Amino acid sequence: SYASACTSCGRARVTAPVVIVHALDDRWVPVSAARALFARAVEPKLLIETFGGHNSAGFNDVASLQEALAKFWPVQN
Repeated sequence: SYASACTSCGRARVTAPVVIVHALDDRWVPVSAARALFARAVEPKLLIETFGGHNSAGFNDVASLQEALAKFWPVQN
């Protein structure tokens, strides 16, 4: 399974900010896989759980997605 595969990868080596957008109703990749990756990511990190299936996660409610991303990456003036 995706989640068990994630448990063998250990701590992530990515040092850049991580944003994971995953649909709760994805029939191909379970949300548990996104949660497992998120748990292993280092800060700063953001997990956005949304609806929209496998290919359109986050696009059914673009305003909410933009709001979450704006809070994570505030615009510097």
